[in-house]
Amino acid sequence: MSSLSLFAGPLLASELPAPPILAAKKGPLEILLVAREQQLKELPGSPVGWVYEACLQSDAGKNARRCPGPNVTNDNRTTCPAAADPAVSPYGGVRLQLARTQRLKVRLVNCLPAVMKDVPSPGDFKHVGENGETLLKYNPTNLHTHGLIVEPRRADDPGDSYGDYVFVLGINPANHPPSELAHRAAAPDASMHHGGDHASQFDITPDGVINYDIDLVNHPEGLFWFHPHAHGLALNQITAGLAGIITVGDISQYRCGAKPCDAHKVKVRHLVFKDTQLRADGTLKLQEDTQFCGSLDPQSTAVLGKGLCSGAQQPTDYSGGKWFFTINGAIDPTLSVDPSGEIWRIANTSGSATYLLGLQDDASSRDLQFQILSIDGVSTDISPQMPAARLQSLFAGKLRIAECSTSAETPTVGTQSKPVCADRIRMMPSSRVDVWVSRKSTGIGTGTASAALRTFNFNTGDKGDTWPGVELAHVDFAPAMAGKSPPPYLGIEGKAKTMFAPAGALGQTAKTRVSGIEEPMPISHLAEPPGSTPEKAAFAARLAELSMPRKYGPCSALAADRVRQVVFGLPNEDPNSASFGLGYREAAKDQPLAPPDDDLKIKVFDHAAPPTVCLPLGDHGKGVTERWELINIAGEDHNFHVHQSRFAVIATQPPGQTDQPASTGASPSAGPAVLHDNVPLPSGAGCDGTVKAWKESSCRPSRVIVEITFKEAGDFVFHCHILEHEDGGMMAKISVVPPSH
Repeated sequence: MSSLSLFAGPLLASELPAPPILAAKKGPLEILLVAREQQLKELPGSPVGWVYEACLQSDAGKNARRCPGPNVTNDNRTTCPAAADPAVSPYGGVRLQLARTQRLKVRLVNCLPAVMKDVPSPGDFKHVGENGETLLKYNPTNLHTHGLIVEPRRADDPGDSYGDYVFVLGINPANHPPSELAHRAAAPDASMHHGGDHASQFDITPDGVINYDIDLVNHPEGLFWFHPHAHGLALNQITAGLAGIITVGDISQYRCGAKPCDAHKVKVRHLVFKDTQLRADGTLKLQEDTQFCGSLDPQSTAVLGKGLCSGAQQPTDYSGGKWFFTINGAIDPTLSVDPSGEIWRIANTSGSATYLLGLQDDASSRDLQFQILSIDGVSTDISPQMPAARLQSLFAGKLRIAECSTSAETPTVGTQSKPVCADRIRMMPSSRVDVWVSRKSTGIGTGTASAALRTFNFNTGDKGDTWPGVELAHVDFAPAMAGKSPPPYLGIEGKAKTMFAPAGALGQTAKTRVSGIEEPMPISHLAEPPGSTPEKAAFAARLAELSMPRKYGPCSALAADRVRQVVFGLPNEDPNSASFGLGYREAAKDQPLAPPDDDLKIKVFDHAAPPTVCLPLGDHGKGVTERWELINIAGEDHNFHVHQSRFAVIATQPPGQTDQPASTGASPSAGPAVLHDNVPLPSGAGCDGTVKAWKESSCRPSRVIVEITFKEAGDFVFHCHILEHEDGGMMAKISVVPPSH
């Protein structure tokens, strides 16, 4: 990325801009998505970043390329259609609007430049765990539709499309990857076949193009997002700007359900959070430093700036730089709240930053309230009898529950008769929330009023980070209109329980693509290129290793009295490790958490390794629900995320409580009230990330118990969604296979 001078001051936005929308009224939504370098004109100095150029894909453009490659000339290159839907490539990202049963077809083209480990800036590309840096320097990319419950389908042959499959990478041919990559087109394997045979294939498309065909089948409406999932570069690519949001269905589908209401009159905003550090020389810092603005006091409630904080001289000299916290790419925009109230749909698409979100009255600095409608894309099912302590637990530390300011007034539409209010929302990377904001719901009162939407200083543990507190947006509350009084709270029809109905997204029979091949087909070994350099030889050896089909036995169902335990820590028993990892074991259900007496190892993610978890679907492809215990032996918070599914939080045990049984063993009898796809894992007490400290009792871990339903067959992952940690190795592979009968 080139170096550009930084303007003297921030370019402040006015009214919040909305993300551009791409939608199709009929048939599939077909888009051309080009990952490329671009000046980010929304930021001061227009630094160079990476964005998605997105457009609707016309029939004539289905096979079009966006950047040079083999046999591609200026005569047969095309650009995005420029008719009614011109190309859009804002730093804030675009919004893809889908119906609940629509198909999303994406032609992803990689036009990103090559990168080196320390180029353009030292420390910006760590390439953790990649011997010889044989692949990541070519800046491969792919696509993950975060939160969608869809097939993780692998292409059957080089001409086929992929589902939401993260083990495929596209490389820009202009980066001159070795010719050996031409052999890495998709080849058949047994990863979706009966008998439990798998191949740890890592598909590479050397032409830089990946075609996706993602079928939504009775999917819940909600807010989701898309981003690259190239292990080792996800943080860099997202921090540089590669992310956008997905909305499924319409807000009225959970606002009203089958009942008529005035949902179409309710104003809906989409707020996409992104943060980026800009050095004084005008270049982006992609491996972010939480001390960019200095050493922060976690207890301080001060605002460091409006939409930004300034780079400090200590402990590292970032003077002259700025750390921007944007909404839809805008710096400290204004939100003029409609007199009838608004729904805000908020997504944290930052690579690693945690937002402790609040709304503060300008006049009194008093905390105002949000009504919580939805978490991670699924509206909540809260009964009036729900005890406050249980309510807090269901949200697993994401909310600071507050007594609704006008609790005597209940909603009149929808099935949720008990509104949930909060004055703090903890949004770790990837989390989403829908909130209702009005004069009555916030409790701001009548007359002229304004507030600050802000994030507060937030510390992630003794060995973690402190994220800075800044104002994100200025909020003006318009005067009430005579004769019109919006409801204090919205009634909603919760979708969490209905997800498990026979026709629900987690209750329906799994859709699988089984070709009938019972054994892995042979995969050609890569020949060492003539006159190869040591670099090419290492490259070929690594690709050959990744190509070897591995047989790790049939998958077996988890016994009803057992749980899977996933341990978050540091590899190699090294408390100073620059890498991160996960451990795994199985244990008896509903027991106190005991230190391991076996050979528990914290391992760094490896594409070539067998999956950490392998399980079969139920009879006739029915979904399977398992209980997992998420154990944090690190001195900092983590954020668990699993692809292709949702989970309910059964219990959260901070350090000091894990010597008690996790729960009574009872699952939610009528279905879960709240569903998540990511959950904070509190740091352990006295922990340094090593198993040794746990065994010696100097570490008291935390434990979060969840129940996850799996219904999509294929290979996917679970990981920490703090991308510094994910890229550093805190990820593991899971395989779900069709039933044996």
